[in-house]
Amino acid sequence: MPMRISLTGIAIGLVPVLAGMIGYEAFGASPAPAGPPGLGEELWRWQPVLHAVEGVQTPAEELDFVYPLGGAYSGGGGPLFLSALLPLEDLERSLQGLVDLKGDVVWGGRSLFFLKGGEGFGGVDFRVGGFGAGGWWTYAASMGASEIEEVSISLGLGGLLLEKLLAETAQGGVSFGAILGGGSWELQLRGPVQGDFASLVQNPPRQLKLERPFWFVLPYLSVEWKVFPFAGVRLKAGYGLALSFEEWKHDGDPVPGGPLRSVGFPAVELMLIFGG
Repeated sequence: MPMRISLTGIAIGLVPVLAGMIGYEAFGASPAPAGPPGLGEELWRWQPVLHAVEGVQTPAEELDFVYPLGGAYSGGGGPLFLSALLPLEDLERSLQGLVDLKGDVVWGGRSLFFLKGGEGFGGVDFRVGGFGAGGWWTYAASMGASEIEEVSISLGLGGLLLEKLLAETAQGGVSFGAILGGGSWELQLRGPVQGDFASLVQNPPRQLKLERPFWFVLPYLSVEWKVFPFAGVRLKAGYGLALSFEEWKHDGDPVPGGPLRSVGFPAVELMLIFGG
């Protein structure tokens, strides 16, 4: 089953990268301390090692020079890949057997859906940034549905990222945070396209588009590793809760009684992070 990134997800995904750049300037780490006057940079970098060999205790602030990768990020951004166990059984029942809403991967009897987007943040102990992701899934209608040929579902979400660094190592760190924001579901039903141009203009194919906005919160635990001084990977696991206070809408008009008023979903995110 093909999966396409939604235009909403792409647009939202550009915001976090800018947020990370701004956050790095506002909350980023201060410049590394310079070595004593007259002591070359390379020699100063190796002073803790020389002290260790000579039996001299190394001050804690000098240990940063032993690890060129420099611990956790103080700012960065990059693309992300999000997998979520979305419970769409309610929506599937509402479609009355028109399609079987399976995810990109079926795991433990539940559907795992893949989304793409971007994320960025800045800060040392406390980080502020942005997040955005989206996905699009298309299904062929059942053989008995003559008026509907294809059903598409899209999900776009984005928001503010708030994060607290819990622990730091020589090549990364562990943090706890949450994403607060909003998004929307979109459902499209399309009929078959038949005939020539003239017949299509006179009898256009059936098409229905419904949208439902929502607010969401996604608390998570994050682990990051610096593979290079300027790049690394970041793994997050959390649980999202989406709540909609509005009905589905068709061309701006409310359509009451639809599914997906509240949705809870476990999520895992893999991010390629570029920063320092």
